[in-house]
Amino acid sequence: MHIRRYESLLCRHDSPSVARLRQLLEYLGGRGRLVGQDASEGDGLYGWLTPDEAEELISCAAGLDLPIMPADFDEMASYFARWRGAETSPDGHDFDQLSLRFIINVAILANKQSMGILWGNDFLDPMKFT
Repeated sequence: MHIRRYESLLCRHDSPSVARLRQLLEYLGGRGRLVGQDASEGDGLYGWLTPDEAEELISCAAGLDLPIMPADFDEMASYFARWRGAETSPDGHDFDQLSLRFIINVAILANKQSMGILWGNDFLDPMKFT
């Protein structure tokens, strides 16, 4: 995950909470870079947020122009399926806004369980090794 993807969206909102949101997204996208990414440059652990940081991410994103959808993985998949292949989402948001909404929703789901977030790509399924 590259924070640059969200720069145009975040630059429209110049506030201390957006500056902190930018920092939290950088943690999520790069804190684990040396720990978990393999030679493919795209797989492995990217970063993490503690439970407190996940909660802070939610509050820092308040007021951004993002799609509205329930924090539910099935709802998110359904929304993405309706968006796929179009330039904008069903309600006029672009992919970066949709992507950031998904990150916020993951933070909401983690927060409901008093958990942090571990963010990566193409992790191996641990059930295959039990």
